[in-house]
Amino acid sequence: GPVTQALQQLHNAGSSEAAQGVKRYVAEILQDAKDFQHEQVVPWLQQSREQFNAWVNTQKDKEDQAKQIVKDLADLTRRGVWAAEQGMVRKARGIHKELQEKLQVISEELPGAIANKMADFEHLMQKLGDWHEFAVTPKKEDLIKQMQALNHSTLAPNDLASKIHELQDQWKELSRGGQQNDEALWEQFQAASVVAYTPCKEF
Repeated sequence: GPVTQALQQLHNAGSSEAAQGVKRYVAEILQDAKDFQHEQVVPWLQQSREQFNAWVNTQKDKEDQAKQIVKDLADLTRRGVWAAEQGMVRKARGIHKELQEKLQVISEELPGAIANKMADFEHLMQKLGDWHEFAVTPKKEDLIKQMQALNHSTLAPNDLASKIHELQDQWKELSRGGQQNDEALWEQFQAASVVAYTPCKEF
């Protein structure tokens, strides 16, 4: 019947504007059908109303979930922009990753204000990445020189091993939150570490 077809259209339409039109159509049919009390009509009316109410409840849940996701995205973007503006590379990149994961489950278009704010965040992340690499590279180059200098060190093996580990910890600290686009520097540092550690292995 027309209600069955309309209910199927509701199921396929989701929360679009077309679905709202079908929703009104079904509601009107069910309202008019209340005037009929034929023994064959009453069960059909009850079943159709139950299906209709189930769709309404499902749509409300979906809309509530979508609103919450949009709210979460707005909050994440706001915190991400703040972290990027403060130069907090690791925090900003963590928020950016979480934001991208949430965006994968969004099927509807985002409100313009949020979309614009997210575009600002992307721009800030690009600038932050460029700044981070610019600031960190000289420090990593210095660590490479320090590690290479240990090849001629007169330190006792235990002290030498401690110094090597200290430089390695400093490298790890500098690398946190970075894009890891410094493979050439890392290979130099790693090679110098192996050479510097040779006396420790012999000991």
